[in-house]
Amino acid sequence: MSAREKIIAEIAALSDEKLAEIQALVESLSVVPAASQLVRKPGIMEELRKITFEGPPDFSENVDLYLSGEKSA
Repeated sequence: MSAREKIIAEIAALSDEKLAEIQALVESLSVVPAASQLVRKPGIMEELRKITFEGPPDFSENVDLYLSGEKSA
């Protein structure tokens, strides 16, 4: 028995109340939201741009010295 046949057999056994719930669910699945209603997830670059760093002005030039402890911030 295929999945479709199993679903049809189960639907045939449902009460009218449950059938109304199933109909509402199926209708909600078939509705495609308008492009203006879609929520776009921010990309990785947008998230990375939010990162801020406060450090000494020469940090990028002397990162190895700061990481090794030869210089302190």
